[in-house]
Amino acid sequence: MRALLLSLIVVAVLGVEGTAPPAFGAAAAATAAPGAAPLPGASGCLYVANLLENTVSIVDTTTDTVVATVPVGTSPDAIALSTDGGRFAYVANYGSNDVSVIDGSVGGVIATIRVGSGPAGITTASPNVPLLWVADKNEHAVAVIDTTTNTVTTKIPVSGSPEGIGIRRNGGTLYVTTTGPGGSGSVVAIDCATNAVMATIPVPARPNRISLSHQGTFAYVTNFGAFSISRFDTTTNGVTGPAIGLTLKPAAISVTPDDRFAYLASVGSFSVTIIRTATDAVVTSIPVGTEPAAIAMQRGSPYTYVAKFGSDMVSVIARNRRNTVVDTIAVGHGPFAAALGRYAYCRMATPTPQPTPTPTVGPKCIGDCNADGVVTLPEIMQLIHCFLIGPLDQTGCPDCGVPAGIGVTVPVLVQAVNNLLNGTCGPR
Repeated sequence: MRALLLSLIVVAVLGVEGTAPPAFGAAAAATAAPGAAPLPGASGCLYVANLLENTVSIVDTTTDTVVATVPVGTSPDAIALSTDGGRFAYVANYGSNDVSVIDGSVGGVIATIRVGSGPAGITTASPNVPLLWVADKNEHAVAVIDTTTNTVTTKIPVSGSPEGIGIRRNGGTLYVTTTGPGGSGSVVAIDCATNAVMATIPVPARPNRISLSHQGTFAYVTNFGAFSISRFDTTTNGVTGPAIGLTLKPAAISVTPDDRFAYLASVGSFSVTIIRTATDAVVTSIPVGTEPAAIAMQRGSPYTYVAKFGSDMVSVIARNRRNTVVDTIAVGHGPFAAALGRYAYCRMATPTPQPTPTPTVGPKCIGDCNADGVVTLPEIMQLIHCFLIGPLDQTGCPDCGVPAGIGVTVPVLVQAVNNLLNGTCGPR
């Protein structure tokens, strides 16, 4: 039965994607073993949200070792760091409707902030502005949090379902990707001083992530439902040209600290694509491994960190002419979001025992569509149907314990089948 179900999944995948995993090239072959020798110039702490086990791995990048594994809420979906260089990590937990506040210097959660339904995106402001914004996808609003008190001070209503969120370097304008009726896409520009909507920028279907340039002059948006990315000018709040077409659904994008390139991860891919921002042209692709889902980099670090949802690893890419993978880091189950801080607060961490998170109502694992704690064959078939028609939030596709923003993918289907055959609800 296991072989039959897995064969059905493989057939469905090949029929839709039309391609098999590419062979790894020299960059992948040169990958160092986890915990290799310290990398020249590496600094700071890397925070990785492990969506399928409800934890965050804290990595000391000077040694590429995990120094703490911190339990958080259900389905950690996004991470933002405090503007002091990353002592505090704010983790949006999509399944438990809250934000976990991690102090990297102690390696534990120091506060939990209740927000709206389905927090899917999160960002902090510029230095000296103690505010945090959270995109509550199922509540059609953006929550504003005062980080001095860790309380929600107001909520900004937006049209559609917000997901990706970013802020200009000067802290004056917030940008939020939203999906409206029928999957229509837009980016909403919000004045941070007045919380008023300044402009609505049309983009293709189901935009999910956004990355602003470090000078704050342009931004890229991943259009999950349209197999494309869009670029817009933040001074005019208008798109700068037609969307850039892709062969796979984009999952994450991040502009390099010098604004010269953007690194793109796509669902179902085995590589990261590099785009030259001066021309919006693809420069190269770097083999990294199964299902890259998040990209993290920071000014002062010559490395890019790629969280791979399908292999529970992080690839470390040296940003140079060769763009080679120089190390891999083993993290938790289902790494889905990542953020890199400038300073190594995590070297001071002394992990302390963490309380078990309070169970929440909803699917107890991947494939548990009716939230009864058991995965059945009809539920597996429902997931395969969702895989074939596209993003999980389309009509007819319930939660089923699947990561928000990434939809039903091959690793998700395999995990659901394992939960069915093992007779237990494995990791959520």
